[in-house]
Amino acid sequence: MISVMQTVKTFKRTELFNKLPDRTDYSDDLTLTNIKLKCTAGIAYRFYDEFPPDLITKNMDGSYTLSVYLPIDHWLYGFILSLGTEVEILEPETLKKGIIDFAEKIAAHHKKV
Repeated sequence: MISVMQTVKTFKRTELFNKLPDRTDYSDDLTLTNIKLKCTAGIAYRFYDEFPPDLITKNMDGSYTLSVYLPIDHWLYGFILSLGTEVEILEPETLKKGIIDFAEKIAAHHKKV
């Protein structure tokens, strides 16, 4: 961020979420998939940083589950990989396999460099 200035202006976080595109704003060629991720309490803030609270559930064991419709793309892969071993992909199985393949490609690339 360049030239950041402090102001007295405030906002409610929920107002920002109202500006996010809904499922109908995506083009026809972009498929949204029901994604379910489970994370530890230690990184639950990452779910709250990116998604509306009504998509996040606190589980009895202290973990958190996110249930959201998203395209399976590089942003999602990057988000999941950034959570490391603190996240578990519950659904879909194709996303699990995709993350494994992507992580293996990253590892192979860095072994060569």
